Amino acid sequence: MKYCHQFCDGCDGNLYFGTASGLFRLDSEGIVERLSIDGVLNNSICDVFVDREGYLWVGTFDNGVYYANLGASPFAHLASDLFVGTTRGLVMSDDGTLWVASDPVGLLKYKDGEWSEIDTMEEYKFQGAFYDEVTKELFIGNWEGMVRFDPGSGKHRLIRFADDISIGSRIPVLAVRRCGEELYIASTIGAFLFNPEVEDRISRRVEGVDKRVNAIVVTDTDQIFFAGEGLYLFSGGHAEYLEGYRDITFSDCIQSSDGSLWGAMYGCLIRIDNVGQRAVFDMDSCGFPRTSVNYICPAPDGRIVAGTSKGITILDPSARHCMTYDRFNGLRFKSTWNGKPLCLPDGTLLLGGNGDIEKL
Repeated sequence: MKYCHQFCDGCDGNLYFGTASGLFRLDSEGIVERLSIDGVLNNSICDVFVDREGYLWVGTFDNGVYYANLGASPFAHLASDLFVGTTRGLVMSDDGTLWVASDPVGLLKYKDGEWSEIDTMEEYKFQGAFYDEVTKELFIGNWEGMVRFDPGSGKHRLIRFADDISIGSRIPVLAVRRCGEELYIASTIGAFLFNPEVEDRISRRVEGVDKRVNAIVVTDTDQIFFAGEGLYLFSGGHAEYLEGYRDITFSDCIQSSDGSLWGAMYGCLIRIDNVGQRAVFDMDSCGFPRTSVNYICPAPDGRIVAGTSKGITILDPSARHCMTYDRFNGLRFKSTWNGKPLCLPDGTLLLGGNGDIEKL
């Protein structure tokens, strides 16, 4: 270890010290851990200090001052000895196996505390993942359609768009959901229907949707919404624009536990309640950051978790209050760009980011 510049006792009982090669923590069991605080890892540490409120302040040789909250953090790292890459999809199969669709790694498996990699999947550029409880298979969107994967046999095959639709061009599948006998598919050119029992090509368009669809919501009452370049409601075999949302681009859309529909866009979340009333949550109304929103996920307690280019923002709609977490106060990744969330049966949220996965 390089020359140590400064020691500091933390209010959490740990000893912090800075060196020419980064910031370190020594706990009560004598374990030394190298800390990563947004750039501090690669800069010489000149001074460290813990204030009365438990914040660790770090002075660097050539990159300014940083701080981190040493109090209880809501995040925990889902450690892996494999390179995770960027998590494009997180799903869990019936047997409790966690599947991670990663770019550029391919498909990763997490079971009983062990990670493994599906070796034949690394060539795909995954966009998202869906576990079908009917067929017990994974349908994973990629740049040329979607990959159908059977966890039992380990076999997979690529499901492409019909030739008269793709016309030689790549059409990424961005989301997949099931309602009844059909899988509903979101793509860059609209929405499609697919029956995995009888079809091997994506060929049937959803009438009325011919623009980019980023998310599909199947509600508790089997209503189907398509969100992307506008918001559509599917009914009677046809999808129609919802008035007032034609000029809005949604990056994600979900249903919360109270039945409300939530849409995400740049610097803003919109809630549409059961009677169609709209509420806006932005910087002016609740402090929501003015940045791109990659995904949103409903927490079991009614809060909304949003993954943004700055980290994770947790919105409490009832209090109209936001708390943003980044690498200064609890996260291991800076951005959730292209990452995905997953809510487990026990209420735990898994949040994907650039190169890592966190538990909330």
